[in-house]
Amino acid sequence: MNLGLAIFLSAVIISLVLLFNFTKDRWNWKKILLTVGILILIIALALGIRYFIIPLYNYNAPETATEFWEIPLGSSKADIKFLKGEPSEIDSVNSNWLYLTGKYNYEAYRVNYYDDKVVSIVYYCSDYSYSAHKLSGRVYIGYNLQSLKDFFGEPTGVSSHKDGVARIYSFEKYQVLFFLKENKVFGYGIYNPQYGTIHY
Repeated sequence: MNLGLAIFLSAVIISLVLLFNFTKDRWNWKKILLTVGILILIIALALGIRYFIIPLYNYNAPETATEFWEIPLGSSKADIKFLKGEPSEIDSVNSNWLYLTGKYNYEAYRVNYYDDKVVSIVYYCSDYSYSAHKLSGRVYIGYNLQSLKDFFGEPTGVSSHKDGVARIYSFEKYQVLFFLKENKVFGYGIYNPQYGTIHY
């Protein structure tokens, strides 16, 4: 506490003591203190809700994803190479690059682009118990559809594989999508809705 603040607080305390001495016979100080105490309690409660309860409630709320695997949507091919190096496979027909990263199981990132700009980044994993990357602060490998709905709400798009064993669920508001097989997530990622979602 610096000297100026100490002087100020001392002056306030002395003023309150003098005010009490001069008015204790005329003012109902019990009622005044009770009113002031209630006001302080209300203010403290409001501040507590604003700065502690609301942030805690929103801590797990999903956010719109604009970056995944340290690659922002809209990045160029040159940006991708700089960030991740040469891809394991290049599919020029479908405009995507594949990066195989798994050592003991199939694990890969597929970066899709349009007009030299990244429009989606998707992660796949063959092992339901393993995942190398978080999306919106969570690891989703092995989640079921209801768990996704509980967090993101109803999906805005559904695409089924031709054999019917797998589906893609997309959530446009958050720019995220999930690949499910046997009602378990085995892949997920982000996409730019302006270019449409990913379909089987």
